[in-house]
Amino acid sequence: MNSMFLEKEGQVRQLCAAYGVAQLELFGSAARTDGDAPCNDLDLLVQFQPCTPEEHAERYFGLLAALQDLFDCPIDLLESGAIRNPYFREAIEQSRVPVYAD
Repeated sequence: MNSMFLEKEGQVRQLCAAYGVAQLELFGSAARTDGDAPCNDLDLLVQFQPCTPEEHAERYFGLLAALQDLFDCPIDLLESGAIRNPYFREAIEQSRVPVYAD
């Protein structure tokens, strides 16, 4: 896992608790990198706790903005239930690393 992400893992966990995240996983290049590679972007897979559609929108966009502020780089925040492409899902499976689980 990227060392920059590891340094801020505690803050990420706090954000997850604040925004009703059930599970968060890092995937892609940042999950595969052990060194200090610069943050071009972070790919995250999220699952939220049950909520109303209005709460869901607030949680999703609030978490996205907070993560972008925290890491000062683009964040690709994908919801696990929204991935329909089996090839893309398999590619995610190859590199995903659990970050938070409630």
